[in-house]
Amino acid sequence: MINENSSGNSWMANSWLSTGGAGSSCISLFTTNAGIAGFRVVGCRLQTLGTLGNGISTIAANDIRGVAIADNEFRSLVTCIDLNNGGAPIAQWSNIGNTFSAATTGIHMGLGGNVRNGITSIGNHFTGVTTPFIGGGGANIIRGNEGWATENSGSATIPNGSTSVVVTHGLSVTPGFGSISLLAAGLATNDIGYLYASNITATQFTINCRNNPGASGQGVGWQVAVLKS
Repeated sequence: MINENSSGNSWMANSWLSTGGAGSSCISLFTTNAGIAGFRVVGCRLQTLGTLGNGISTIAANDIRGVAIADNEFRSLVTCIDLNNGGAPIAQWSNIGNTFSAATTGIHMGLGGNVRNGITSIGNHFTGVTTPFIGGGGANIIRGNEGWATENSGSATIPNGSTSVVVTHGLSVTPGFGSISLLAAGLATNDIGYLYASNITATQFTINCRNNPGASGQGVGWQVAVLKS
């Protein structure tokens, strides 16, 4: 277990870190002094031996910035990366190419007064993780993570005699209207007017057109991308 309360440190090249048990963490970032900057954890294995604990946690009374968590393996933990403690700002925190397995929570980006922004999570892999992501303030970049879908695309057809079709988007998050793009695939028998989305849920949304497309139906290509959370 490592407790860190300074700047410009890194742990690299295949270190094996374990927790001290329930409520403890492999790495704890305390910022009771001037804050932490330039912290790196690269190529390590962080896991529990015995009673389940956490991987990396923050107790932030001052700023944390410029942190990179990359190419690590997190396994058999309660929360792999826990940013939900202390209300001080966290900026430029990157989670890149990590593997998370057999855990309750992958990355906790904060709730309530601890909501975090400025977190980037790209190219991570989640297997057997109950909840890969929790929280966040809407300005975090989360994309390209296996086991947590934030982008998808497909096609659908609005049939003759109808002006809508329901599609399953397959995302792990509920998209907003600004996350959905629609494109008509050719001209229908009738002028359909225009396309629009409605009735967005955690699993589906409806593609609508203004007018019945007629005998040909109307093919529609769709794309959904939630780029921030």
